[in-house]
Amino acid sequence: MKAKISAFRFALLQPLYWCFVGSIGTFATAMFLSEGYSAAFIGMAALFYTGGGFLGQLAMGYAADRLRTNRGVFVGASLLTLPVAFGLCFLPWTWTRILCLALVGFFQTPINAILDTWILTGLPDAEKRYGFVRACGSFGYAVFIAVYGVVVAKFGYYIMPWVTVAVCALTLFVAFSIPDAVAPAVQKNSEKRKLTEDVKALFKAKHLVCLYFSLLFVGLGFGGLHNILPALLENVGGDVSKQGITMMLGALLEIIVLVSNFKFLRKQPVFLILGSILVAFPVLLGVGLAKTTWTIVICTSGRGLCYAMALLGLRKVLLHLAPKGLEATAQGIADGFCNCLGPMFGALLCGVLLNEWGSMVMALACIGFVILAFVFLVPVLKKLLKKQTA
Repeated sequence: MKAKISAFRFALLQPLYWCFVGSIGTFATAMFLSEGYSAAFIGMAALFYTGGGFLGQLAMGYAADRLRTNRGVFVGASLLTLPVAFGLCFLPWTWTRILCLALVGFFQTPINAILDTWILTGLPDAEKRYGFVRACGSFGYAVFIAVYGVVVAKFGYYIMPWVTVAVCALTLFVAFSIPDAVAPAVQKNSEKRKLTEDVKALFKAKHLVCLYFSLLFVGLGFGGLHNILPALLENVGGDVSKQGITMMLGALLEIIVLVSNFKFLRKQPVFLILGSILVAFPVLLGVGLAKTTWTIVICTSGRGLCYAMALLGLRKVLLHLAPKGLEATAQGIADGFCNCLGPMFGALLCGVLLNEWGSMVMALACIGFVILAFVFLVPVLKKLLKKQTA
């Protein structure tokens, strides 16, 4: 009964968190576009947002491990998002608004990894239940974004911070109903360790570094597709009206993968990351060969399938590979490479290649990154198989 109650509360917290994310950061660049800012400025704004998210992944994960609280960091970062959300929408100075967008990324984006670590350490039978709980987040985000886009179009972008406050209040109400949870090893020795010792623990293991690089190349390979989707649609004569459909289909594929949870791969989740890499090949090749809008829609929505498989595998692999007491930090670093740093540079590179040499050259470059992701994943696979047979 206790496990079911915890699973229900986490399943409620996940969509609320993703609605919280969707309420401000998702439409920030569209707000700048409506105000007449150039495409170059909007690209720079997106770069600041993603860069802030990457730095936040490192800082928030480490804070959770050192302070021995996942819930505390989740709540604190959520509250700190609120004033910068108002600054983003209402400050009159351009550069301060860019800074606010970077701070939204810094505070809000990383608590995804914090929440997942909280679930995996606090939910009974977490490896079995995590997929369903996380799928609730994808479903909630898909529904919210579809409705919220209409609301913003009708009432204007400046309602966004007020919606953010309302969603944040609901999120924190549910968060406070769930007990905090940290790994037992954290409570024994986290206060004795120095920062330099923690850094060495996170980067001295060859297989862990290989996993980080594999995830970086995964992000470079297909993470950037989401950011350049409008350009891909325009390249085949389409427009951004299909963007919402693509996001919805991608979220649906995420939900299917997360709910299925691949029971037969629970004992060796690294194969889920391998699976996401293999699925990326036809997705990227389809994007390169696409001549119609619907081909782009179908192929780029396949990113949801790749993302969900990589997410399931990543979260569970790091439960086995992360140094004891640094679980949240390791999850944050992995998220930073896969979901921030990789897509950030991937989008920049894809944009240049698409404009200069076309979609096929761009797709081949992305496939090259995916091949490198596979190469770096091989030592991780060997390590986990050896650990399982030992």
